[in-house]
Order: sequence, then C-alpha cells, then structure tokens
Amino acid sequence: LAVICAYGGKSYKDTLDKTEDAVIDEVRQSNGFAAKFVASSVAAEIDRYYRAIEQTAVDPGLRAALTTLVDERQTELAALDTPGQSADEKRRRKQDFLVNPVRSELQAEVDRLYHDVVPDLEDRSPPEVVSLYVCGPRGTHLAGTFPSGSTTTIGDNFAYRSYCHGGLRDREEDARPLPEQHVSTTSLSCPLDSKLNRRWKIAVSTPIYRSDDPDT
Repeated sequence: LAVICAYGGKSYKDTLDKTEDAVIDEVRQSNGFAAKFVASSVAAEIDRYYRAIEQTAVDPGLRAALTTLVDERQTELAALDTPGQSADEKRRRKQDFLVNPVRSELQAEVDRLYHDVVPDLEDRSPPEVVSLYVCGPRGTHLAGTFPSGSTTTIGDNFAYRSYCHGGLRDREEDARPLPEQHVSTTSLSCPLDSKLNRRWKIAVSTPIYRSDDPDT
C-alpha cells in the first residue's frame, strides 16, 4: 500500500506539473498575440500623429509667419531667452510679447492649423491632443493653441525639453542648448509633467525649416 501511494503521489505531481506548464505556454502565446496586436495599433496611432505634425510643419503660412517673427523680433526673443530674470521683468516681457502684432500673425496661423489638424486625428472627449504650439530656434514658446485657451506659457523657454533639443531626456530648466542642438527628425519626447495643467504628456515634435533656407 505504501509503494502504491508513493507511486500514485509521484504520478499526480508529474501530471500537475505538465498541466501547469501547458497552461503557462497557452497564456504566454495568448499574451504574445495580444501584445503584437496592441503594438500594431499603437504604431498606427503614432504614425497618424507623425504624419499630421509633419504636414503642419511644411505649411507655407506657418513658415512665412514664423520666419517673419524670428527675423524681425530678434531683440525681444533674445531677452525672453535670458535666464536669471526677475519675476516682474519676465512677466512684463512676456506680456509685451503676447500682444506683439507680428506674434499675433503667427498665433493666427497656429489656431488655423489646430482646428484643421486635430479634428481629423480624433473625436474623443476629452481630446488626447491637448495642444499645438511652436517654439523658436532657442526653444522659446512663440505661439500655441490649447483647448483651455491658456496663454500662460507663451514667452517661456523650453529648450531644456527633449522635444526641443532632441535628446533622450529633459535637462535642467535653465539649460540653453546651442541653436544647432535641436530636434532634427519627427520624434516622441520623453514623458513630461506639463507646466500648464500638471498632467503627464508625451509630445510629438518635428523641426520647421525656412522656405528660403532649407538648412535653417
């Protein structure tokens, strides 16, 4: 009886182990199929955002307005980019820049593109695309459209963000990379904690080149 019990116990354990291995293999295969499906869906979604932002970046109206602002307001932009300003000084400069008529022309182009591009990307509520904005050569937020209508970040410098300098992660907030250290291809930023509404976001960014100088 003892021999039979020992043999029966071993057979039961072997069967249980085989069943467990079979279940694990089945779950692994099922998860593998699910992961491939999700990855394919995510890749297709990212591709839609890439195509939309690249189409926006070559818009003639946007490039013309951006070129005019960068060329005609170099002094104001340099002042906005300077780190270490007092809060009052920075607030005054940002307010002056916000109502600048040349900047307003760029703002109108961004508003137009936002309303043209975003509805085609999605119709979810709340929308996943929370903003469309343009930064200058040194990372200054020049114009942008947000569902909330906020303008609080216009005039702030975001050169430290990965979506501006093209690196793998954000840098210190007072970092000012050289002009040539900018995003060079359409890419995803690292996850960022938005200064506007304290939400985690990922930016899709692409460079905008001058129509009169494709290398700049």
